[in-house]
Amino acid sequence: MSNADVHHGNAESNLDLLRARVQSARNYNDLSTDLAEAIRGARSVSIDSMVLGGERGSAILRIYSIATETEVRPGEKMAVTRSWYMNGETKDLTVEEFLQKEIKKTRRLWEVGTRGSARKSWFYEESDRALAAYMQVLRSYLGRKLNVDLNERHLTAEDVFKHVFADVFELQGIVIPSDPRDNFTDPKAVNIGNLAAAAVEARLADSSTKIRKRIAVDMYRNGETNIRRISKLTGLARDTIYKELESEN
Repeated sequence: MSNADVHHGNAESNLDLLRARVQSARNYNDLSTDLAEAIRGARSVSIDSMVLGGERGSAILRIYSIATETEVRPGEKMAVTRSWYMNGETKDLTVEEFLQKEIKKTRRLWEVGTRGSARKSWFYEESDRALAAYMQVLRSYLGRKLNVDLNERHLTAEDVFKHVFADVFELQGIVIPSDPRDNFTDPKAVNIGNLAAAAVEARLADSSTKIRKRIAVDMYRNGETNIRRISKLTGLARDTIYKELESEN
């Protein structure tokens, strides 16, 4: 079992990741307008994830906690001792003050993704729908090998998880949910979203300039003509991107 995922940059980088990945959602049309507004105005986002590798690729579950609003309210009344300078002397005086309390309003979003020959992501605003999709992705993408020879290899926690997961469904006769369904109208936007997410991930992972240049060129060729945005996502200077585009022509 693995939890190797690229995120936990600064607040701005995590927001870049969220926005790029949502743009790549293969069920983008299922997402509410309220969510789109929340993401546009988000102050910060924390990301938790789990990545499991299997025979056909990796299955990914990410949970985004989007801070949409921060409100400061008076908290509890407490006695506070302060030093006061009066008539040439310093005295400690105890006063009662209300301590401020910061309240963050958050919104949850779940991403179910696969990484194999291609990267695909579906986003859900309800946890039960996300769980159903994730179970199907696990079943489809992890696979499992039977008749493991314990004399030749050691079972990992991931091996055990995959076997137990498959057996539970087979023994109990549980109906496996259907594959996550696509619902998008702009394939170009989905593709650019995937490349944008790859650009931020490469930047946060300190990938080589060569890799980030390749992503920048791919983004431009696939329809992202905003060089300023490509520069921000990849971490490359705009002059570097222009030179790379010229060398490709």
